Amino acid sequence: MKKSREPNNTIDDVARQAGVSIKTVSRVLNREPNVRQATRDKVLAATKSLGYARNISARRLAARRSFIVALVYRDDDVNHYIPDIQHGALDVCRERGYNLLLHPCQGSIGDAADEIEQLVKESLLDGFILVPSLADSRKLLGQMARQGVPFVRVSQLYRGELSPSVSVGDRAGAYKMAEYLASLKHRDVAFILGNENQGASIDRLRGFREAIKDFGLRDNPEWIRQGDFTFESGVRCMEELLALRKRPTAVFASNDDMAAGALLVAHRRGLAIPGDLSIVGYDDISMAQRLWPPLTTVRQPIKRAAATATGMLLDSLRTRDFTPVNQEIPGELVIRESAAAPARK
Repeated sequence: MKKSREPNNTIDDVARQAGVSIKTVSRVLNREPNVRQATRDKVLAATKSLGYARNISARRLAARRSFIVALVYRDDDVNHYIPDIQHGALDVCRERGYNLLLHPCQGSIGDAADEIEQLVKESLLDGFILVPSLADSRKLLGQMARQGVPFVRVSQLYRGELSPSVSVGDRAGAYKMAEYLASLKHRDVAFILGNENQGASIDRLRGFREAIKDFGLRDNPEWIRQGDFTFESGVRCMEELLALRKRPTAVFASNDDMAAGALLVAHRRGLAIPGDLSIVGYDDISMAQRLWPPLTTVRQPIKRAAATATGMLLDSLRTRDFTPVNQEIPGELVIRESAAAPARK
C-alpha cells in the first residue's frame, strides 16, 4: 500500500498564500487579539488548504512556555460546581491553544499547599486557576505569591490583592432572595450559614443582613444557624430551628445542599412546603429542580466565572501583567415552587 506523504509546508508558505506576514500568521495561530476577522479567516483557510500543522515543541521552545495551565480544586462531596468550572476553563483553553491539567487536592489546606508546591517543582506549568475553598486560603495564596507562581482565583475574598480574580455577586444574590421573601410578606426568616471561612458564606450573610434592615425583617439571632454547606448540616440546623418556641415562616439556606437537608426534616415533620413553611437555597445545582417541591434558589454563573478567570490568566501570561484586579459576575434569582406567602395564623 502506498503511504500518504505528510505535508511539509511551512509557516512561510501559509503567509505567502494568505498574503500576510509571518508575524500575522503566528498571531492568528496563537489566537492573539487585535487581528481583523477577515485576515484571521484568510490565514486559517490557508493552513487548511496547505495541511499546515504547527510544531508544538517548537512553539513551546520559542515562547519559553508549556501552554499548559492547571485547574486546582478540593476533591470533596460538596463541590457540585466542579464540572461547570472544568467546562468553563476547558472551553477557553481550547479556544486559545492551551491544554488544561485537572488537579483535585485531598486533605487539608496545608496538604494542598504541599501538592501545589510539588507541582511547581516537577511540572512545566505556565500558571494555575484556583477555586474555593483553596482560593479562599490566605496561607496558600501567600505561599504561591512568594514562589512567584502565576495564578488567578475564583473567590469572594482578598479582591484587589495577591492575584487577578473573579468573584460572583453573592452579596447581591442573597439580598435579592431576601427581598423576594419579603415581597411574599415574610417577616420571620431564618438563615443557615455555610462554612464560616469561605468568602461565599460571608458575602451571603452580609446580603441577608442588609435585607433585614431594608425590608423590615425580624432580626432574631436564634434564627441564624451555622452550617458548613453540607446536607447533614442542613438537617441539623433545620431540627434546631423547628425546636424553637418561636419558629420562622421561611428558611433561607445559603446553599442547595443545606436547603435539601432542611426540606427532608420538614417532610419528616409532616410540614407542607410551601404551605406551612417556605424553604429556599442558593447555587441552583442540578438537584435543585428535582427536589419536591422544586427549589427556589439563586443561580450561580459558575461556568462563566471559570471562563473569565481562565481568560484573565492567559491574558496575563501573554502580557506579563499580573495586576490583582477583580471582576464580579452577577447571579440570577430562580423562582420555583418551594416558597409562597406565609400561612395565615
